[in-house]
Amino acid sequence: MSIFSIKPDHQLKNGVWIIDLATIKFPPKFKPKEQAIVYIPSQQIAGNHQHQRTEVFLAIGEHLEMVWFDNNKKKKQKMNPKGKLYLFKVTDKTPHAIINKSETESGILFEFTDTTFKTSAIVTKII
Repeated sequence: MSIFSIKPDHQLKNGVWIIDLATIKFPPKFKPKEQAIVYIPSQQIAGNHQHQRTEVFLAIGEHLEMVWFDNNKKKKQKMNPKGKLYLFKVTDKTPHAIINKSETESGILFEFTDTTFKTSAIVTKII
């Protein structure tokens, strides 16, 4: 797991920002082949698995938290704290899940993969 800070292409004084998905600077050695939008309702979990592909996530929602295992040690990181933007690179076979801890708000993930989405997930149940 690697985390990279990114900045919007345009940001207004009122907090509105724009990112052109076609110009995102991805982590080194990562070339996206497919992309998707993942909607996560409040109090729900996405992922909770591992698979044979590398993924990069951009999260929108201040209550989204990434959970993963690194050398059998469980780790957590808020994905969009105080509106800051990060790319989360989940490498091949890393057990991971995204938790929406909000009581009321949904969250959105932009997911980019280095293979097709048809690559099957291996259910891990990390949380």
